[in-house]
Amino acid sequence: MELSTATWVALEKKGEMKLEVPDAGQDSTYLSLVAFFDNSRGRKQPLNDAASARRSNLMAILGRTAIYERRVVSWEEVAGGG
Repeated sequence: MELSTATWVALEKKGEMKLEVPDAGQDSTYLSLVAFFDNSRGRKQPLNDAASARRSNLMAILGRTAIYERRVVSWEEVAGGG
């Protein structure tokens, strides 16, 4: 998958397939700012907020800890019960 051009190549098929994605190829910083202002002006819940950032970072920490320590790591260990 090539995110910047919204194209992908299926392993079992030959050639690219173009996906219908609005704003494909636009700068991600610009799109992030547009989303921020739209959410701020419309008082909408953003797609990503502090809670989702926390969860995604803890998931990465959980995986890294399990790999480095070669053991099963529980969510409670990394999340601290929260």
